[in-house]
Amino acid sequence: MIGGVIGVSVLGGFIWLMIFLNARQKKRREIFWNELASKHNLSLTSRKKSFLHIALFNLEGTVANQPVSIQETVKGSGNHQRYYVSIETAFSPGYSFCIRKEGILTQIINLVGIHDIIFRDEEIDKTYNLKSDNEDEFRRLLVGHKLEELRLIKNQFDGVLICNNYKLSYTVQMQLNNSEKVSDLEAAMAFVLLLVSK
Repeated sequence: MIGGVIGVSVLGGFIWLMIFLNARQKKRREIFWNELASKHNLSLTSRKKSFLHIALFNLEGTVANQPVSIQETVKGSGNHQRYYVSIETAFSPGYSFCIRKEGILTQIINLVGIHDIIFRDEEIDKTYNLKSDNEDEFRRLLVGHKLEELRLIKNQFDGVLICNNYKLSYTVQMQLNNSEKVSDLEAAMAFVLLLVSK
């Protein structure tokens, strides 16, 4: 009987601690989401996920005359829980493309014979894995200042940028909980908006 009471008390204490820590984490993240919303005049909303009431944030609005949606998602649970932030905007170039950082997986794929697009720019070619189903049009998109901007944000670009004929989406694994991460996300958003600009 006493063992059962102690077990229930420990379980109750653990659940209370998890709720407390999630509330504290939410408050910290909410500060930076509010900062981003205020700076870019975007509308902030939140939604709850799971019994621990994890708050996930969304921003909607217009930046540089372009509709923008920034969404936070969480995948996994416990020690395997990961936060992701996605920036989406409408874009219809008539072809698909993908920009991601070079990594072990992309190098293995290249060894198999599926090569990315080479721009003959040592820094871009070594840093990024670029793919498209219309290489000529993709090269025309990434010229001049757009290619230079991609070079400049190489330390801030840690996600994957995908265009699938009607939507441009940048997704990165991150928790927006400090100023440096806000700056990284703003740099990625500026690049996304630069790509869709005329």
